[in-house]
Amino acid sequence: MALISVAGAAVVIFLGEEGNSPETAAQRLVDTMNDPDASNADIFANACEEERRRYSEPDGSLREATGPRMVGAVELVLDGVEQISDTRAIATMHVAAYPDNQLRFFVVKEDGEWKDCGSADE
Repeated sequence: MALISVAGAAVVIFLGEEGNSPETAAQRLVDTMNDPDASNADIFANACEEERRRYSEPDGSLREATGPRMVGAVELVLDGVEQISDTRAIATMHVAAYPDNQLRFFVVKEDGEWKDCGSADE
């Protein structure tokens, strides 16, 4: 019985880590961007502190993005994620209609969670 408990705990730990990876964070960003019902708040719910601060109003609310609405406007495809340190990775993606035009975004680990953290091409 103890062996089953230990094996079960190992599975929970493994699956928990799998759900908390740079790849998972990058795919979550792609999925949110592709969702026509998503909002800017949905995007920044999984953003790093720097991104949240950059797009926040002084009262802490999320500033509306200027320019055309991007959420759900294009279909993004995740090409891959390169982890460059224990706390930083770069996700490469493209707009489905333009596979040769790649976009790169930082993914960082903050407080034990992987989060998207803005363009790596700025």
